[in-house]
Amino acid sequence: MALLYEKPGIALPLRSHRPTEPFGKRDYRHPETSEVEAITPEDVGNLSYDEITFARHPRERHKPSILPLPEWFADNQTAKLSIECMLSVGSYGAKVVLCSVDNAPKAAWEKMGQDCPELIVAKIFDPLNYNDTPDPVAAADREYAQEAAAYFRMHSERLAKNPAYMDKPDLVPGFYGTWTTDITRDHLRKSFMSPHHKKKTKKKEALARKKFEEESKAATSAKDVVHSFRPVRIILLEYIEGSTVSNLCAKEPVWSRQADLRPHEPYQSQEKRLAIFHSIMDTGYRIGHFGITHFKRYPTSFIVKESDDRVVITDFSQSETWTYVDVGFHIQERLPRPLHPMTVCDIDKWWAFRGWFPPEWLEDVSLYDTWGEATFAHDQYTDKPTAQKISKELDWVNTPRTSGRVPSCPGDPTYKGDPRFKLPGNDKELEERWRIQAIAMGNIPPNFKTEDRIPAFQ
Repeated sequence: MALLYEKPGIALPLRSHRPTEPFGKRDYRHPETSEVEAITPEDVGNLSYDEITFARHPRERHKPSILPLPEWFADNQTAKLSIECMLSVGSYGAKVVLCSVDNAPKAAWEKMGQDCPELIVAKIFDPLNYNDTPDPVAAADREYAQEAAAYFRMHSERLAKNPAYMDKPDLVPGFYGTWTTDITRDHLRKSFMSPHHKKKTKKKEALARKKFEEESKAATSAKDVVHSFRPVRIILLEYIEGSTVSNLCAKEPVWSRQADLRPHEPYQSQEKRLAIFHSIMDTGYRIGHFGITHFKRYPTSFIVKESDDRVVITDFSQSETWTYVDVGFHIQERLPRPLHPMTVCDIDKWWAFRGWFPPEWLEDVSLYDTWGEATFAHDQYTDKPTAQKISKELDWVNTPRTSGRVPSCPGDPTYKGDPRFKLPGNDKELEERWRIQAIAMGNIPPNFKTEDRIPAFQ
């Protein structure tokens, strides 16, 4: 199965998919998916990772949903792609591949305001690539849900002609919808079968899918059974001919605070580097204006289109779309323009981009402040006094507290018994379940105690 994305010519038949809402964090209104039973320690101990991915049912859209699907979402659509090459080579998480479009869902893409490109990027959330967690299907579902929520929000803002988007309409890749495909044990061979053999195989797989769906609806608590195929979620995005910011530099360990990135030509001049860094900062704060927090602020998350130095932010798998949290919105959404980048962001938060800005800025912050004030035009952003005024009018300081978002610690009287906080680190019963699963997988010794671990959310 690992070879699926490395083989040019492999077909990907797709069906449009209603993504589940973000889950897995205590801040979400639906932190858990009620229809899905937690994986059991027995399954973790008795099934291989490959078998778990063929046994667990991926999540569907939660009912009732917090938000309805947007008008531009087209259901019951099909498409067909062919894999051309790999674009990402990471060992963990979603795989990114370049595909040719064999059969385009023209009506659906026209409804989204998109054209029908010859090439498109498929981000594939395959549970097989989340093999360092007890439930790889849940891990893939979680990243897919978070990324889908972010793109749904941003695409809606694009169609609504939000000024922050219209000022920079290409700050993220074009969005071509959320999809699903069935990965079978015959998937690699199917693209090269004879027409007769392929027809027989598809008929067999159709019967297996029918049985799979019937079992999924019949009982969520039934013991996991290994099936002959598994659904895999996919997000389709615009193909951008460019390189990540990290690939435009000498290979340095970005996690080391001693190493600086060294941009290659044509980005060796300080003027060119700072222009790219300016665009990176600007893009991040425009995203915040849509109520999205992007946690992967690393050189690997930004692509530079080298023909025109367009900077595009990618990878929203760890993002948070505030529509779905207890508060329901972020204060930046209520501002008339995106928050001025120099208002709250210290240069230390951008340390991973050293080399794109002079490293001495980390030692003398006044140099960074002077550059920022001169570079970011104040009429394009909301300044600090205006943001403080709006924050006071909305009582933003107390809004997260009254909604239950903070404080969320055992010392707070509202903490005990609150179902929103029944996640690892806050709930002893669930913590013990995770401990048993980890022991079964051999990740921790049998004598490991939960109190030896620092609670995740305290």
